[in-house]
Amino acid sequence: MVLQRELLLGWGFVFIAAFLDCFTLYVVKWRANAVGKLDLESIQQVKEYITVFAAHPLVWVAVLTFCMGPMFGYVALTRLELTAAYPVSITLHIIFTFLFGIALLNEPLTPNKCLGLLVMAAGLYFFFKQ
Repeated sequence: MVLQRELLLGWGFVFIAAFLDCFTLYVVKWRANAVGKLDLESIQQVKEYITVFAAHPLVWVAVLTFCMGPMFGYVALTRLELTAAYPVSITLHIIFTFLFGIALLNEPLTPNKCLGLLVMAAGLYFFFKQ
């Protein structure tokens, strides 16, 4: 019973860590879409861009999730094998990034992206198959 609880906690922490990391990426991309491209012509322009970029409160939530995500990942690694947790974590990152991009940023859903997700899911299936 204790082993099952530890495994559930471990996988839960992997899931939360991946979600928080991808949420951070989503907010950064969403805000960059709103503010525009970063012009690197001068330090003053970079400072102005960062000021405008950071003015939205959701950016500060993303800073918090940026810090929290790895903490959940570290806790997960204390409960799971690295060779199991890391491949799942990477796959979850890709899936969450895909979902945020499609659903929230209106990025195109292409057959190749869908096929790629299916290949990754099949890879995890065979990775864990005994």
